[in-house]
Amino acid sequence: MSKAIKITIPITLTGLAGPYRCEGRWARRPKRSQPSDSLFITVTALPKATLTVKPNPAYTGETVTLTCSVGSDSSWSYQWYKDRNDNVVSQSVRHTRTGDTLTISRVVESDQGLYWCQGEIRSRSISSIISDPVTITLNVPPGSVVSISLPRLLCGLLVVSPFLLVSIVMMVKCCRARGLCSTVKSPQDQIRCDDVIEQKKSSV
Repeated sequence: MSKAIKITIPITLTGLAGPYRCEGRWARRPKRSQPSDSLFITVTALPKATLTVKPNPAYTGETVTLTCSVGSDSSWSYQWYKDRNDNVVSQSVRHTRTGDTLTISRVVESDQGLYWCQGEIRSRSISSIISDPVTITLNVPPGSVVSISLPRLLCGLLVVSPFLLVSIVMMVKCCRARGLCSTVKSPQDQIRCDDVIEQKKSSV
């Protein structure tokens, strides 16, 4: 009765790629089976993860999406790192990990910094080469700016200036008239002073 034997060969170098086959031997007799058909094993270098961030720079309160890709194999799952390539970004209210994306909602100043990503296939215990770092930065929202065109400014001055000029003239005349009254010594002088003030007002 034949018995299958499983042998694990750690293939870590591309030089170990090539055709492999097996054959059986009798334990008590010097006989061998016919060799199996060849199986060609291909060994490729680990792929490198690629990280993209949109939008970047972002404004405070925006939603930022980080996307990690490792080739076209859908077997990869992803890890995300911030500031250090061993500091894993955990799932939270504002940090959502879905497939190959990490979504940061309502970004704040503390979300700025360096980010990396890495793919892994846990069933095969392999990890991709970690991505190059990407720096997320925030822009300061622009302040409110009131712009006034020169023609509009001149038009406003022309409208206001006649009223301003009349007010100044009235103040000057009134002050002069009151200056005359400062020397009043008799009731007759008071009457003449009142007449002067009335005349000044009527002339305006």
